Amino acid sequence: MVTVWNGVRFGASAFRLIVFDVILGMVAVLGAKAYAVMERGDYSSPLLDFTRELRYPGGLIALVIAAPILARALRPGLSLLRFGDAAAPGVAIGFSIVRVGCFLAGCCFGVPSNLPWAVSFPTPSPALDEQIRVGIVNSHAVKSIPVHPFQLYSAASSALVGMWLLRRNPGKPGEALMLFLFVHEGARFLLEFVRAPVRGHAHLDLKLISLSLSLVGAAVLLRYGWQAYGREREEESQAMG
Repeated sequence: MVTVWNGVRFGASAFRLIVFDVILGMVAVLGAKAYAVMERGDYSSPLLDFTRELRYPGGLIALVIAAPILARALRPGLSLLRFGDAAAPGVAIGFSIVRVGCFLAGCCFGVPSNLPWAVSFPTPSPALDEQIRVGIVNSHAVKSIPVHPFQLYSAASSALVGMWLLRRNPGKPGEALMLFLFVHEGARFLLEFVRAPVRGHAHLDLKLISLSLSLVGAAVLLRYGWQAYGREREEESQAMG
């Protein structure tokens, strides 16, 4: 609903945005599930079984493919860039909610830590199961050793980005979307370094995807800034001439 409210603020049809948003959400979840199935190599897991792990890169890839097609079909009243501006805060806030769910489930946990706010996960939990598997704790342990609450770091980061974008006035088409990519994905890239590997998987794909998206956002924002600077110089020259 954040996307719908923000899209109306940009001048789009609320009903068409709702339809567009719901379909994109379904596509993203299917993409995230398909990526998880391929990554785990567990093709016995049904594609429509959403009780198991979903993977962010798959959802992102599915959105990139589906959004332009759906935008043409549904014509929600926004250009694709403006829809990205409208959707960015909702995506960030939605991701924050998902990460709280990860914390409650004990998945996507951080590396061991002695900090005062480090947390232990009880049995049964993915954190404890992984620590038993790698031999950090013995098989009779009833809770994991303390780890960074990576999920809460990520949730807080996403929530702050979402609220900041909601408070911004509409700028150049695509500007809010590029800010989301630069700041949100840049923060995700840095946070991934305190996330614990699982089954020997160090999440290099997530780091590379987030870093690449952050650099794309930064490059486009620099281009916007350079264009604005050029226009100001031209206006100054015309005023002086």
